[in-house]
Amino acid sequence: MIDQPLARLKGAGPVTAARLAERGLHTVGDLLAFLPRGYDDYRTVYRLSALADLPEGTTVVVEGTIRRVHLFPRRLLDVHLEDDGARLSARWFRPPSGMAKVYAKGMRVAFAGTLRRTPEGEPLLVHPIRAPSPAIGMGVRPRYPQVTGVPGRRLETLVASALEQATEAPDPLPAELLGRLGFPSLADAFRGVHRPDSEDRAVAQRRLLFDDMLAIQLALAGERHRRGRAPVFTADVRADVRAALPFALTRAQDSAIDVIFEELASGRPMHRLLQGDVGSGKTAVVFAAALLVARAGAQTLLMAPTELLAEQHVRTLQALGAGLRVGLLTGSTRPEARRRLMDVDVLVGTHALAGEGLPLRAPALAVIDEQHRFGVEQRSRLCRALGGESAGMLPHLLVLSATPIPRTLALTVYGDLDLTLLDEMPPGRRSVMTHLCVGDSGAAYAAVQAAVRRGEQAFVICPAVAGGQGRAGVLSHHPKLVRRLAPARVGLVHGQMPAAAQEAVLRKLRDRALDVLVATTVLEVGVDVPAATVMVIENADRFGLAQLHQLRGRVGRSDKPSSCWLCLAETADAERVKVVVQTNDGFQIAEEDLRRRGPGELFGSRQSGAALFDLSGYTRLVETARAEAETLLANDPELTAHPALRALMVSRISRGPLFAAEAG
Repeated sequence: MIDQPLARLKGAGPVTAARLAERGLHTVGDLLAFLPRGYDDYRTVYRLSALADLPEGTTVVVEGTIRRVHLFPRRLLDVHLEDDGARLSARWFRPPSGMAKVYAKGMRVAFAGTLRRTPEGEPLLVHPIRAPSPAIGMGVRPRYPQVTGVPGRRLETLVASALEQATEAPDPLPAELLGRLGFPSLADAFRGVHRPDSEDRAVAQRRLLFDDMLAIQLALAGERHRRGRAPVFTADVRADVRAALPFALTRAQDSAIDVIFEELASGRPMHRLLQGDVGSGKTAVVFAAALLVARAGAQTLLMAPTELLAEQHVRTLQALGAGLRVGLLTGSTRPEARRRLMDVDVLVGTHALAGEGLPLRAPALAVIDEQHRFGVEQRSRLCRALGGESAGMLPHLLVLSATPIPRTLALTVYGDLDLTLLDEMPPGRRSVMTHLCVGDSGAAYAAVQAAVRRGEQAFVICPAVAGGQGRAGVLSHHPKLVRRLAPARVGLVHGQMPAAAQEAVLRKLRDRALDVLVATTVLEVGVDVPAATVMVIENADRFGLAQLHQLRGRVGRSDKPSSCWLCLAETADAERVKVVVQTNDGFQIAEEDLRRRGPGELFGSRQSGAALFDLSGYTRLVETARAEAETLLANDPELTAHPALRALMVSRISRGPLFAAEAG
């Protein structure tokens, strides 16, 4: 059975089982789910003379005659091969005692491994596998994540033993679902990924990934179904919203407001993610929802990640008017001031809003402006803390994200939330002109100086605090810019400064007491400085594409022309960042970022293997899993008719929180 301890598996003694347990592998089923992180293709045999034309990293099988054996005891073993005048070295570090005796001069031998080169350019194999001789193709071999004290080939042997028991594995997916989706059985899927000569490897990988996706979506769908009741709001305030706003709503904003109003009237707790690019108008949608709640005499809570951003929200909402009473609550708010907040319609604050003893009258809507991505459990706890859980009543929840992420990522990371997309920018918003500077940043800093002379402001972003190893650091870059940009007033902010010091610097910037701010990515989200028109990003290749787009969004927030300068060293990968130069569409950039990085990090510490999947197919797989989870729970809310599937869901949840609590 696949639930038996690994110590009972053929070839796994107590010591090996203990080492596998340290890696979290306790049962035969755990070992079967320990997917290869890649595959080595040993199907082609190369002559030594052909290696000169192959790039490093090529997987090869070669054969030659041993001409020399060079041993440094307990340190190094080199076996030098020759064939028709061509040469190759095989090298082992810390070779086992007696290994050199296996290889004798004049012996014909074959090796398989990854091609490298010595400093002199000679071909080299490091820790190769002994291949059959005469050399023959060895097929495709799995390459497993490292387990301390358990060699990869030992893992192969153990997995082969585990596969013999895979036929007894209960399949968590119903036969009808397998047939409809064209998936193999669980046993066949395990064989497909661990025996990679199988022609069904791709579909086997998709089957196993679907299992994980379905378990996640079942857990999240269950959370959605258990939300209980929420206050009902049915007034029509659309005319008041349009009258208060100093601009016309976009089609996307109108659609988002319609969806949110419908949910606020449903009696079921809204759990919705409002996702929009920088400047897409999320605050206007929040204003509409808060006005509807206020007209019924209830309160809205708006949580921002910093005091500065909370103050920014207060100013924006107060300027819109419509009779909306707005208050600010932070950790520094005095007790007498806290009591006066009882009667406000919208209470804006930092994480102090999640504390106890809040001056609340009737909290009905919680809005989280996320710099941090709250995990599922945290969102659930917040709603229960704010609502009258004893009365079975929960507040509505609206989560805001200014980070454009592909729909796939949204369904996965925010799977407990329904998704509304603001995919349209308000008319009249200027695009930021983006330039690439390779090797020479003179034009970038000339643009900074010109902006300061016009009475505008600028940002300079560095990837590190201290710098080093080719990375610009703010601590060393700031004094250089003070001299270079004089008489401009140049400030400094970074994440290692106390929060109060960071806030003080950003206030000076907002109050026009600084002309230029040198910063790390602490500036990435939410800072609104309309007078800032130029941004310079040093070592732009050190940032993700979506992160570059977020940083660029700190400028271009007025009707003045704005520019962003991506500065790279001569040796940097300029090709990767060109997509940011070519488009201001954050969703297009995010899709490219996901395509380049792959989905392997979606699950935090999940085992390697996910990156082997095609991203377009992955997107469909996530959406299919979500739809199937909803169907299964609609017919069997507790999964009593699907015990193996319920066990899979429980097992997936027990591995840890579904999603990271902090996005970095």
